[in-house]
Amino acid sequence: MKYLNKTLTKGEKVIVNAQMSAWSLLFPILLAIPTVGISLLFGLIRRATTEYGVTTNKVLSKTGLIKRDTDELRTIKIEGVDVTQGILGRMFGYGNLVFTGTGSQSVTFKMVSNPLDLKKQVQETF
Repeated sequence: MKYLNKTLTKGEKVIVNAQMSAWSLLFPILLAIPTVGISLLFGLIRRATTEYGVTTNKVLSKTGLIKRDTDELRTIKIEGVDVTQGILGRMFGYGNLVFTGTGSQSVTFKMVSNPLDLKKQVQETF
């Protein structure tokens, strides 16, 4: 029941019941288009400038276009390989692969496809 109907007094009747025009959504839509476009552009750049790799000697993570961040962990120092997945990651087949080494050192491969398969592949190699 609409609020207007809830507030009627005895003998009072609704003559007109109006609603906002669909045009009221124009401004929010016009704001959303560039926001979505910019977010998509940043996501594409982040994906294109991120590298993950495992060699016979090391695990490497590199991110960044202008500012570069790298993490390396020698394979002989690896103590564990863990997978973290949220509900969306489980539904859509992506997650994080976390390589932990001696001490507090770790290397994380973020949002990789099929993290359980990747973990198995890495573990079979070493």
